[in-house]
Amino acid sequence: MIDEANRAVRELVRVVMGMPENSVRPADQSIPAGGQTQEFATVRIMTTGDVGTPVQRLLDDGNGGTTEAVEVPKQFTASVQFFRSPAKDAAGIARASNAAFDRAARLAQRLWLASSAELLRTMNLGFLGSSEPRNLSALAGSTWESRGSVDLIFDFIARETAPIETVAGVPFTLLVQEPDGVVQTRSIEVTP
Repeated sequence: MIDEANRAVRELVRVVMGMPENSVRPADQSIPAGGQTQEFATVRIMTTGDVGTPVQRLLDDGNGGTTEAVEVPKQFTASVQFFRSPAKDAAGIARASNAAFDRAARLAQRLWLASSAELLRTMNLGFLGSSEPRNLSALAGSTWESRGSVDLIFDFIARETAPIETVAGVPFTLLVQEPDGVVQTRSIEVTP
């Protein structure tokens, strides 16, 4: 569930912010961030929890069997970090930039667009809101690295299913005594 949520949020961030393929990746990878020449972002699922009452359902599995489904409303927080390539002045000296912080500040607003709402719907996610964006820009060695962060809060329905063993039929054997005293054996099968 957490890996699926992370993949969905990474794709959502990439599409909503118009970033290139493979530019949004999971956080905490062993790939160095310093010296990047292209913009990239990372996503980490920070928290998850139940926010409602589970619903149990019995479903027809289409093959004459029954499946039990438990659906639980859940909510999770995804932390998104943006990193921008070092900005340089005309002399090639690194200068301060707020480009990544700007990306973080714009992301939540862009998630309220109709096109984003449709994408969220296809991913079975609901966007609930965000934290205040954070400016994490800093000097990395002698190079200014533009960094920005924002936490996004989503909800979804988690579903777990399991087949239920069903009985196809139950045979019964009855011994019936008629009024004349004769005992007869009758066999029947009860089916659902």
